[in-house]
Amino acid sequence: MKFSFTSLVAGIFIAVSGSLLASSVSVPFVFSSGQKAKASDINSNFTALASAINGIEARVNAVESKAGTSKPPISFPVAQIDMSVGSKVTVSGVEYTIQQKEFPRFDTDEVYLVKFPTNSDNSFVMSTSVNGSYDDNTISPLDSPDFTVTNGINGFSTFGWESFYYSNTSSNEFSQSISAYIYVGDKTRIPLRFSSPRITGNTVYPTVKKSSEREQVRKNLRQLLSYVVITKK
Repeated sequence: MKFSFTSLVAGIFIAVSGSLLASSVSVPFVFSSGQKAKASDINSNFTALASAINGIEARVNAVESKAGTSKPPISFPVAQIDMSVGSKVTVSGVEYTIQQKEFPRFDTDEVYLVKFPTNSDNSFVMSTSVNGSYDDNTISPLDSPDFTVTNGINGFSTFGWESFYYSNTSSNEFSQSISAYIYVGDKTRIPLRFSSPRITGNTVYPTVKKSSEREQVRKNLRQLLSYVVITKK
């Protein structure tokens, strides 16, 4: 059985094209049956294929490199402590009062009650709001959250971030915070944010808490999530 250069190039082109899936590759020379193929033309076709393959490889390497640097969110449990509105709770020497707000659920028109701790001197600050989506969409997922709450809050999926804030200005400040996003259905998300007191200083580099102190504040902020309770009205 004889093989022509035309058949060889066509076979390689079909194989490579199939491996590139949705990518589109074209070669500069297309041969017809019985036509003589010049070595220079065949080499040009191979060059075009090699360039396309190298381009795909570069894109794959970029995707794999990015995937390798991203970390999956950690998961930790949050105890559900349901206290009546107006109750007092103390976390790390700071007293909080349990408050309650109402929020709509946009996919069912139901109303939910959200309890959360807050304190009068605002040494810890909590802000509450609600995000929704139109009927033909679901609410956008979070981009690379740091954590997820094991079993959620009251069974609702909960994701978020833990972070530090530092401002190196004339009024230098440092604080820690935790932001949690609770998904009540596909079209409703309740964002919550707790922040630690800000440390201020008059020097260029104010004293920042040591790692052991920051870890304790982190635990305190997570503990505040334990007093967040969501129920249907």
